[in-house]
Amino acid sequence: MRRLAFLLYIALLLAPVGVPVAYAQNFTAGDELTVSVSPQFPRPYDTVTATVSSTQLDLSAGTILISANGKVVGENARSASFQVGGAGVKTVISVKVTDAAGTHAGSLTLYPEEVSLMVEPSSTVPPFYKGARLVASEGPVRLVALPNFKSAAGTAIPASSLVYSWKFGDRVLEAQSGLGRSVLSATAPVRYRDARVTLTVTTQDKSLVAQAQTLVTPIDPLMRIYRNDPLSGIDFGNALTGTLGLSSSE
Repeated sequence: MRRLAFLLYIALLLAPVGVPVAYAQNFTAGDELTVSVSPQFPRPYDTVTATVSSTQLDLSAGTILISANGKVVGENARSASFQVGGAGVKTVISVKVTDAAGTHAGSLTLYPEEVSLMVEPSSTVPPFYKGARLVASEGPVRLVALPNFKSAAGTAIPASSLVYSWKFGDRVLEAQSGLGRSVLSATAPVRYRDARVTLTVTTQDKSLVAQAQTLVTPIDPLMRIYRNDPLSGIDFGNALTGTLGLSSSE
């Protein structure tokens, strides 16, 4: 009778990892008016809502005019929605409030920039497994930043010329941050203690800023035992279950 051999195989049965994305802006505003946008970091071609507020003026007693790149998008309302352009395309939001004291102005300049954050766990799955790998509890993990920065002229800004600032949970990773440091190697937390990773990417002159976040959620590995036949090899299609009797010495 052929001698049987068994292989102990530890695998993580996983689902696909999400790729969170975040974007950038830069702004100036008047002293009397404050202009804010939602989402805070709009991505290219995103629909943005601009809101005007003031601690010095009574906005209910005046007329409000909101414009985007010279086009009126809101009138007599404190908020207005519009679409921004592509990566690096400048969008100037102008706000004018007219009351009994005169005209008051404020502005906000948006530069949509983009960075994707990829999570690469150092775990394994069986061959031909249809799922993806996830992070093992206290296991090694790599996070890779994929920035899409463009200047106002439409020229792509190399990833190596950007400054990366990594934050793992509440701890700033100063040693892993810096110019061109687009990859972070870290150790995942224990199960049920998810860690939030925040990445801030800027140009060297700080004129463009993008930010991305993702949640590292570790799981415990699952152990599967597969038959390793001397002739046909490992049968990864059928994990052994229950009790198995060995008919010869091992």
